[in-house]
Amino acid sequence: MSNEENPAYLKSLQEKAQICFREERFAEALINLQKILETTAEPQGETDPLFRARILSNMGIVQVKKECFSEAIDNFQAALEIFNAQNDTFSEAQQWGNIGSSYRDLQKYDKAISNYEKALSLYEKTGQTAAAADQFTNLAYAYAMNREKDRAVDMYRKAAALYNELQDKNRYSLTMKNLEALEKMP
Repeated sequence: MSNEENPAYLKSLQEKAQICFREERFAEALINLQKILETTAEPQGETDPLFRARILSNMGIVQVKKECFSEAIDNFQAALEIFNAQNDTFSEAQQWGNIGSSYRDLQKYDKAISNYEKALSLYEKTGQTAAAADQFTNLAYAYAMNREKDRAVDMYRKAAALYNELQDKNRYSLTMKNLEALEKMP
């Protein structure tokens, strides 16, 4: 059995990628994730599309850490398409959020907002209240950076209400601090 056909080999690559990521050796993490993608390409081995989508998403996360935002967006988009085709709405929403955060980091706030809104819509549709609250805070930040104070305040208020409903005291407190700071700004 070749390495490509050996599940233990895939597992070792995943473990190496995780260790490298934790140790902030991002280039090595990417190499291991790329090997997984190459190993699992049809017809060689694992053909589970959700597995491939998770690897693509993980590659995007590592690329964000390396500040390779365009490459990250490409991988998040590829993962999103697979998750959408597989009707994995939660994971699709995560990818929209990841893309939004990448655009936020590129200071392309209009694009960040558009992607965060798509994530929020899917989280609300699937009843993911905590994830929806997180998207409201992402939207608030992007609106604030885009000099849309009133919309940012509205998003922080919505996030705070959800965190309060969830009894998430830490996130509620942080959101309220951000809201208070924003409201003091001219």
